[in-house]
Amino acid sequence: MEHFDYSLLIPILSITFGIGAGVVSMVLRHRRRQQLLDIYHKERIAAIECGMLEMPELPPALLNAIGDDNPRRRDGQGALLAGLILLFGGVALAAALNAVAGSDVALFGLLPAAVGLANLVFFWIVRSTTEKAGEAGAENALPPSAPR
Repeated sequence: MEHFDYSLLIPILSITFGIGAGVVSMVLRHRRRQQLLDIYHKERIAAIECGMLEMPELPPALLNAIGDDNPRRRDGQGALLAGLILLFGGVALAAALNAVAGSDVALFGLLPAAVGLANLVFFWIVRSTTEKAGEAGAENALPPSAPR
């Protein structure tokens, strides 16, 4: 009788369940979006049938719930979190690999650290850009007679 190598199941199951979790997440998000838009559509139809001619616009909170306008993506908070996790995780991985396998292998731990550093640089660029845009918007909001 031939012995089956169960260690081959680990990457196969990891990839399968990883992709499956992503697909399930996308399907559930799409269903939630469809349900919210369907409810809003039914409310508008009911308002039209009752004789309301002027309809309110789609509320921004509904758009945020749908996920089209995620404020965390706009201000870079997701990049900050990912950058910190990858940077410190990569440094820890490099230290662990150095202790276990030597300095040649430990360099591979610096790859996620470099990606984390790139995310942190992206966060700082986005933050400085949004701060400058906010300052410019505040200057433009002043009345013309106000000193600048």
